[in-house]
Amino acid sequence: MMMTMTIENADTRLIDAIKSVVRLSPNATVTFEELSPLEESLLADRAEIRAQIEDGSLQTYSTIEDYKKAHAL
Repeated sequence: MMMTMTIENADTRLIDAIKSVVRLSPNATVTFEELSPLEESLLADRAEIRAQIEDGSLQTYSTIEDYKKAHAL
């Protein structure tokens, strides 16, 4: 069985604890992947966009001309 786990704001104590638990099963392995700064930025942007969609404040435009008019470009 393969399991994927996502933990936000994990510190070294938590990572060490997870590694200790995995050592209890001799055939189990664990790998840790950190998000790059770009990935973290994209996730933050996505969360902001979702929040704007939920509260109705997200502005969308049909054309680039509409966007330019709205932003006085």
